[in-house]
Amino acid sequence: MADEAKAERLTQIASDLDEYQRVFDLRNQASKDVIKSIGKRKVKTDEFSKMIEKAAARLDADPTTVINRDRLNELLDELADMYMAGDFRQRVDIMGMVGARRGVRNHMHGYMHRCAKQLRETRDDTWLLRGLTAAAIEDATIDWRDTLVALGELYLAAEHVRLRPMNYFRQVAEMASPEQKSGHQSTRNMLLTFDKTAHLRSIKQGKRRR
Repeated sequence: MADEAKAERLTQIASDLDEYQRVFDLRNQASKDVIKSIGKRKVKTDEFSKMIEKAAARLDADPTTVINRDRLNELLDELADMYMAGDFRQRVDIMGMVGARRGVRNHMHGYMHRCAKQLRETRDDTWLLRGLTAAAIEDATIDWRDTLVALGELYLAAEHVRLRPMNYFRQVAEMASPEQKSGHQSTRNMLLTFDKTAHLRSIKQGKRRR
């Protein structure tokens, strides 16, 4: 895809993501409205959960406020592929596009877990690369601990289908940011050293006990 066509496609994807962000914002506001309606009253956990569920049900009943997660995931598949095939400037643009849309950015860890599931089911290493690329795009800007958990799922899924995970982790690390985020290591270093982490040792031990 030529640079001009890529730029045009990225503009269209950004527009599509804006619509998802609009819906994420509406849903977030609905939760805030529930909390505001409670005020200083003491409410039991079950009652609060029911109030949140009722607010969500109202949104689910309106086609304009339903999140089509399958379609969103397809857009993220495309962004991941474009990130891997792109140059430095295009990767920065993609990171900025996702980073500017908090609801979409918050979906990235779920997307990584989906990639791990797809990898187990299809044995296609495309899903490993997409999941790792999602980590590079999100760049540990939400919570690096959630990133570690999602990377762990991808690592185990890769081993399950007899791939060499670190070969892929290192490949994507070369495309990831070297900048340290939120007092933790950079995404690049997180990927390069993942096989040495306490988190990986822990989940592998847990797997052996089962």
